Amino acid sequence: MAKTSAKAMTRAELQRKACGLRMKAWSYPRIAAELGIAVGTAYNYVAAQIKADTDAASETGDQIRNQMLDQLDAAMSHCLAVMANPEITDANRLAAVSKIVSVHERRAKLLGLDGAIKVSVDESVLALLTGDDDDV
Repeated sequence: MAKTSAKAMTRAELQRKACGLRMKAWSYPRIAAELGIAVGTAYNYVAAQIKADTDAASETGDQIRNQMLDQLDAAMSHCLAVMANPEITDANRLAAVSKIVSVHERRAKLLGLDGAIKVSVDESVLALLTGDDDDV
């Protein structure tokens, strides 16, 4: 296992400290003075810490999404096995079909496949919906 050098550790600590101060609305010159670094370095440290935090959050989100997709795959396999069993009742077969549809819907949401749909309503449809269809 690789050791973290004292210089790298100090830089990481400085990055976290600089970012924390920036989150408290400190200016970059004030952060630089507090930490004994150049203003440009203060900016770079804050930017690097934000990127590291963002990358870590994104990775965690991807891991959770992949775990949920694996669970949905397992649920789908179980439902398909139930469907293939010739001894199940029609009620259980319909319940399995319902679960399969639910799994597909959840999977589509996780993958972002359910985008917004633009719907156009003309005056005749609007009149029917509002009950003012005398002119239609």
